[in-house]
Amino acid sequence: MVLGLVGATVLAHGSLVKAIAMTILGLLMGLVGTDVNSGIARFTFGVSELSDGIGFIIVAMGLFASPRSSSIWSRARVARFSSTRSRA
Repeated sequence: MVLGLVGATVLAHGSLVKAIAMTILGLLMGLVGTDVNSGIARFTFGVSELSDGIGFIIVAMGLFASPRSSSIWSRARVARFSSTRSRA
């Protein structure tokens, strides 16, 4: 397991700090759910939907939708700001 984490950090292009943060975030997301050996819920915070863990599809949709929605929001904000500025 440690070899896989080190490999993920080494193979990531760009900043080493970002690669380590990405690996730690992946580990933390993998800890959510029910423990296989003991059956104890980990990091579910009382939400029963998290007892199965965080689904891959949900994470993938969030990763692709978040930048798109933020770019749409920022364009709308800039357009609204420029239209109110031209009225004054």
